[in-house]
Amino acid sequence: KPTMERVDWDALLDISKSCFDVPHAFWTDSRDGGYNLIRFLRLEDEHHTETEVVVRIPLFDSIIVSEDLLRSKANIYSAEVAAMDLVLEKTSIPVPKVYKHGVVGTTQGRSSPFMIMEKLSGVPLSYLWDEMEDEHRDSILEQVVDVMLKLFTIRFDAIGVPAKEGDEWVILPESTIAEPGVSNRSLSKVFTSTLDYWTALSTKNMEDSVDRRFGSRYNEDSYGMRWLLRSFIPGLYAHADDSGGFPLEHGDFHSQN
Repeated sequence: KPTMERVDWDALLDISKSCFDVPHAFWTDSRDGGYNLIRFLRLEDEHHTETEVVVRIPLFDSIIVSEDLLRSKANIYSAEVAAMDLVLEKTSIPVPKVYKHGVVGTTQGRSSPFMIMEKLSGVPLSYLWDEMEDEHRDSILEQVVDVMLKLFTIRFDAIGVPAKEGDEWVILPESTIAEPGVSNRSLSKVFTSTLDYWTALSTKNMEDSVDRRFGSRYNEDSYGMRWLLRSFIPGLYAHADDSGGFPLEHGDFHSQN
C-alpha cells in the first residue's frame, strides 16, 4: 500500500506515452512480489492498436523514505538493466526488453525508480510444476543448466557489480547497490580473489552480529556460528581457483529455488 500511494502514477503514464509515442495509456492489473510492485500498462496508438507493457517499481515500507534508500533502489535498477544488456550482448539467452528506466517524481522523499519492460506471454512455472510430467520437468531443468553454462562463459577479472562505462564493461563494488542497513552488500571494494572476498564478507557479517545484536541473548551463538563459518573459508578456496576469472551468476540460481 505505501508504494501505491507514494508513486506519481500520472507522471509515469506521461513518460510511457512519450516513450512509445502513443496518445492513450491506462493501467490494468497489478501484482507484487518480495521486492517489486508490477503494474501492467495498456498502450493504444492512433490506429487503436493496443500493446501491453510491464512497469516495475521497487516496494517501499513507507510513503516518505530517505534519499539514501532511494539512491540505492535506483542503483539496483541500473545494475539490473546493465546485467540484462550484458547478457544480451554476450550470449543468446532470451532477455526481456527494457524500454526505459529512471526515476519518476520530484517531491523530496517520494520519488521512485521505475522500469518499463516488455511483457512476456505465459504463466509462472510455479503454477504448473507440481502437475507436470517428469519429461517436461527434465526439459526445463536442461534449459536452466544451459542458461547457467552460458552465463559462466561471461568472465571478469574481479568480483563485484557489472557496469558499462562508455564502451567498456567494468566491475564496481557491491556497496554500489547496498541498501542502508544491509551489511552483506556493503563491501566497498572489488576483489580479485575468491578467498579474500568470502573472508571480507564473513568478517562483515561478524561485525554486523556485534553491531545489530549487541546485548541480545542470541548474539553469542550468532557470533560464534559466523566465526566458525569464516574459519572454514581457507580450506574451501585457493588462489589457483581464480585463474579463469569470475563468472556472471544469477541470484535466483541457488539451492532454495
